[in-house]
Amino acid sequence: MKPSALLAYFGSQAAIARTLGCSQPSVNEWFEKDSVPEGRQYQAQLATNGELVADRPADRAAALGLSPGGAAHCLSPSVSEGAHA
Repeated sequence: MKPSALLAYFGSQAAIARTLGCSQPSVNEWFEKDSVPEGRQYQAQLATNGELVADRPADRAAALGLSPGGAAHCLSPSVSEGAHA
């Protein structure tokens, strides 16, 4: 998501900042870098009911077709079972 998409939707840097709960100087920095931080992209996606979409899906495991269950399935048995022993 580019800052220009936020501006087109919200109308001003001040409105972007208010909606996403950050400072206007922070938003201005996004325009200077032509990049919106990933976390703010997700906030914008939620705030716009999906009209703006983050560059990367929040649930990357699902997007990649990986099984649900978090990162625990990636740990070795001794590590993942250690908390239960």
